[in-house]
Amino acid sequence: MGLCIVNLFLQLNKFEELAHRLITAEVTSTSDPNTLFRGNSVASKVIDEFMKVVGQTYLHRTLQPCIDEIFEVKRSCEIDQSKLSEGENIDLNMTNLLFFVEKLMSAITSSARSCPSVMKRIFHLLRTLSVKQFPEFEDEVRFTSISGFIFLRFFAPAILNPKLFGLRPENPVSTCTHCNKIHVLCSSWWNLEGKKV
Repeated sequence: MGLCIVNLFLQLNKFEELAHRLITAEVTSTSDPNTLFRGNSVASKVIDEFMKVVGQTYLHRTLQPCIDEIFEVKRSCEIDQSKLSEGENIDLNMTNLLFFVEKLMSAITSSARSCPSVMKRIFHLLRTLSVKQFPEFEDEVRFTSISGFIFLRFFAPAILNPKLFGLRPENPVSTCTHCNKIHVLCSSWWNLEGKKV
């Protein structure tokens, strides 16, 4: 349903108008900035589908080299002591994991210029309307309103399951799962002690 709505409004060149109405309705009906766009509202579903439609090339250009390297070099990134194979070194695995996470985060954070302009306009709208609704939380909301979509709903699912997003022909490897967990943690703006970064 969301995909049909997105395609129709994109064809009519009215998607930004639709997004403005949906985002406004979502923002004005939310009383806690920490729950903004966290559920499966119509606005969230439509923006999710919109990003998949207009951001497919951007997603591939940004993640493909890192995902290919993860699959091809086959370095262990297991850091759960109970799941280590005999002879595995947890310190080396942690180094491997951090290497891939840093590569992924670097690829994502340096990709802003490649982001489609229509996605940038929707993110600007998300930020503007969210800050307007929650001015006392401006420093936080101006980032979380966008990161919830671009990181948690766009990049994270593709890292977790590259096959589903056409990034790899085979099923995901455990390294993708580990990288995704850390990526989600970082993109949620929480440090390892549970405090806002």
